[in-house]
Amino acid sequence: MDHFITPLTDACLPETRQILLDAAAVDGFISTRSREQFCYAYFGYYREAAPELFLVAFGKPPLPEKVLGYVCAVADTRNHPELYRLAPHIPLFDDLYDRFPAHFHIIIDASVRGRGVGTSLLGELEMRLRKSCGTSGLHLVTGEGSRCVNFYRKNGFTFEAARDDEAGSEPRLLFMGRQLREP
Repeated sequence: MDHFITPLTDACLPETRQILLDAAAVDGFISTRSREQFCYAYFGYYREAAPELFLVAFGKPPLPEKVLGYVCAVADTRNHPELYRLAPHIPLFDDLYDRFPAHFHIIIDASVRGRGVGTSLLGELEMRLRKSCGTSGLHLVTGEGSRCVNFYRKNGFTFEAARDDEAGSEPRLLFMGRQLREP
């Protein structure tokens, strides 16, 4: 294997956080504060709330010996009211959290996408959720037609529900779930 997975450490924190900023689909932030709020919502909160579910992939030759990506999660969205404030779409899918309680974010460096890093990170996360947390399923929310949808389908995310946000923005929000065990 050309990478290995480890929990997030302080030593790799800046490099891991930079992966998020590099992958963010925003051209710029209107202020330092808005950038920090974004980083907290998709990185910092998970580091604080569930460090045991924050995993980092590092490269081994022939891949670059650097942070290649990360996955961070909480075992049950309903136990994290702060997420409802940080991500306004969270309440839209409340009816699905019994089946798919765990919520996650995964970011892979663009230079190594398609090389199995994301699949490895998801596999390790799923193993931890099953063993330590007893979680019945996990989910993510993305946009309909997003480039990542096929990746999730290939990795067993077979449940999908599309909904409009309060503003009716396009693309519609797409909830994707994967069952880990019966709820």
